[in-house]
Amino acid sequence: MTMFAVKTDNPYATAKLSGMAQAGGYLMSAFGPSLYGVAFAANPTGNLQNSVYLALVLIALVSSLIIVRIKQI
Repeated sequence: MTMFAVKTDNPYATAKLSGMAQAGGYLMSAFGPSLYGVAFAANPTGNLQNSVYLALVLIALVSSLIIVRIKQI
């Protein structure tokens, strides 16, 4: 959260970037448990859930590495 100010030029851009990140987090927290429940009902062993979790971690890792290279937004 504190790094938003480093990536932006003014407080308005920081607020917009922070709001976008917060909206993404709320979206994941709203649908994540329901999707996990549906996936668990379809596959109780958890293989599907682990694969999706691993894919999400890899996407987050690649995205963060790309974002670190960006000087200003």
